[in-house]
Amino acid sequence: MAIVGATALWSLLLLAGPIDAQVYMGSSRSADAFTWVQPLNTTILGQYGHSEPVYPSPLLQALPLTTNITNAAESTGAGGWVEAFEKAQAFVAELTLAEKSDMVTGVPGPCIGNIYPIPRLNFSGICLQDGPVSLRIVDYVSVFPSGVTVAASWDKNVMYERNLAMDYPGQESGNSITDVLYGDVNPSGRLPYTIAYNESDYNAPIVTNIQTTGVEDWQAWFDERLEIDYRYFDANNISVQYEFGYGLSYTSFEMSDLVVESTQQQQSNGSIAQFPSAASTTSAVVTPGGNPELWGTLYTVSITVHNTGMIRGSTVPQLYVTFPDSAPAGTPPRQLRGFEKVELAGGERRTVTFNVMRRDISYWDVGAQEWAVPTGEFVFRVGFSSRDLVASATVTPIAA
Repeated sequence: MAIVGATALWSLLLLAGPIDAQVYMGSSRSADAFTWVQPLNTTILGQYGHSEPVYPSPLLQALPLTTNITNAAESTGAGGWVEAFEKAQAFVAELTLAEKSDMVTGVPGPCIGNIYPIPRLNFSGICLQDGPVSLRIVDYVSVFPSGVTVAASWDKNVMYERNLAMDYPGQESGNSITDVLYGDVNPSGRLPYTIAYNESDYNAPIVTNIQTTGVEDWQAWFDERLEIDYRYFDANNISVQYEFGYGLSYTSFEMSDLVVESTQQQQSNGSIAQFPSAASTTSAVVTPGGNPELWGTLYTVSITVHNTGMIRGSTVPQLYVTFPDSAPAGTPPRQLRGFEKVELAGGERRTVTFNVMRRDISYWDVGAQEWAVPTGEFVFRVGFSSRDLVASATVTPIAA
């Protein structure tokens, strides 16, 4: 077993199997050896561009304390954490002030946190693209800390057969990772962005050139309009490796019995008003959040979640809405309108309810300068991710 480090420590997210669920059900916390592989095995440069936590729990310290692992070593097994730290101290002591500055600012190009080369000391530098090399020198990888840049550029045959990704778990990273690997905690993280097959699949650069001197190079123009992340991939039917909202568990879940109920008094024609009532606006000149009627609940969407496995775990039901064809051009095909993490014991069922507000099914009418509900049929979909939607229902707030 090995842990591969790439940029910095990352929330725990189970991406792909296999992880033996029986480990979760009572392991002996034993293994022959445990290897930590990352670019430059040091604690000085371990966080790549920002300060170390004040009271860290490094993985290699947490594992021997909580498991029966007999060998927690660096890289290929030769040397330990203390030895690597001493080597890093000696290396840094040889650097000039300018070289230290270069190592902090990084390599020019779209590689945040990369280590600048120091030819004088025969140090060629480190790039995130070196990660696959580390991946290949171990037999099996359970955890990799990496960002979307790495995820979209590394060799997929190497990376995606591995299974546990980390975001930024903080100073308790060592203890938390150990708890997940040995089944004391069932991972339940979900991706807050899309991991594409290729970096070129994104409609905006993943990382801006950090060495830029242009006045407006860091300016966000929002050229993508509403097609941000999963909305863009869905609108253009682009296949992805891992979609927005994706994540797995040591147990399994099912959803069923989707129910949509209206909570508003409809007009005589069976429709609601297209615009919120002006009378509901307070007398204040500026009302925080706009017209209060925008935040009134129009529908409740309920679904039953069932833990079909034998062990306790959490999943995250997600509600997406599809607007009718009468909505303006550029409206995304699906938009997230609610999510709720629910923890269930093995075999347990629970009903999760989402409140759909007027604002959730409105668009900004430029001419009227008001939020408007389009005419026609809306589709509510509920599932485990933006592309794993298992139940749907339709409503027509305003007849066409």
